[in-house]
Amino acid sequence: MLFEFKENKMIVAFRWPLLEKAFLRFGMPVAVVDLESTGGNLYEDRVTEVALVKFGQGRAERYEWLVNPQKPIPQFVAELTGISDGMVADAPVFAEIAGGLFSVLKGCVLVAHNSRFDYTFFKA
Repeated sequence: MLFEFKENKMIVAFRWPLLEKAFLRFGMPVAVVDLESTGGNLYEDRVTEVALVKFGQGRAERYEWLVNPQKPIPQFVAELTGISDGMVADAPVFAEIAGGLFSVLKGCVLVAHNSRFDYTFFKA
């Protein structure tokens, strides 16, 4: 097992020494980030979820925010992401989580599977 969860925090139990060495080589925390949205159009679509794992000092912490996009989530996107209109109806809008999110990310090396997409939504 790579991760151990305790009190909603994830502690790294490195079984892959090369991964640990890679993260330590950065000399700063590493945040692996993933965004979900209502679609891929920066000008029309909105974020529905931000999830990240922050690695640093031999630990990993998991963060997740559901975000109210203030517009309906298309059915095919809900099926793809598992995030429905009902799940985000009472969630904060992105502006309400941005301060906390960027506080967590401050000083981190950012890693993302689809970084061009995720970073574009962050900048907007």
